[in-house]
Amino acid sequence: MPDNIGFIDIHSHILFGVDDGAKSAHVTEVMLEAAYRDGVRGICCTPHYYNPMVQRPDKPVSEDESFEYLTALVQKKYPDMRLWRGNEIFYHHDCVDNLTAGRCRSLGGGRYVLVEFFPYEESKKIRASLSSLIRSGYIPVLAHIERYSELAGDLSAVRALNDDGVVISVNARSVLGMGGRLCRHAVSKLMKAGLVRIVSSDAHDVEARGPILSDAYELVCARYGVSAADGMFRENALDILL
Repeated sequence: MPDNIGFIDIHSHILFGVDDGAKSAHVTEVMLEAAYRDGVRGICCTPHYYNPMVQRPDKPVSEDESFEYLTALVQKKYPDMRLWRGNEIFYHHDCVDNLTAGRCRSLGGGRYVLVEFFPYEESKKIRASLSSLIRSGYIPVLAHIERYSELAGDLSAVRALNDDGVVISVNARSVLGMGGRLCRHAVSKLMKAGLVRIVSSDAHDVEARGPILSDAYELVCARYGVSAADGMFRENALDILL
């Protein structure tokens, strides 16, 4: 991918002090530097919203304060980096009310919403929940589909979601096999079937879950072609955010 274009990372926990992502302003700064070196030129900040599996920091920072810090840092050090805001929303019965009231954010302020579920959630419940969002005028982006045990290996179920209008996303670490052999196999099946539209970092730090996309991009280029890779790592994300 040309250096002047760069990757667009639509799923990142780079904001410090708001969830289980960056623990401090310093970690945010190091994550930003790592992402920029890796070729990322756009980040949508997506802290968790209402996830019962995520523990909040002992001394939380407001999302606004953390985003203001990141914005100032970008303006000072990486002026060609673009930022957007959103949330990774754990689906629950009042999602639409919270979105409408502005208690949580869609991706870039548009109609697309990054949504997650329990890893063991039933596929029929996931589909029904996503259909509810669609009926309310939103377009779900299903976060890390490879984590959902009932969906990951079921091409027909994923194809049905795709046909409903759901955007299927996977994590870069899963593309590279860092989630285990079964996870990598599931992602490979989905990509071969043309069902994956977004690959993102889901970055939380700079060690175990860093903001790295380039290795996964090179692998996707080699297996599925540059055009497919550019779509998953940049163009489809821009279609969502712009």
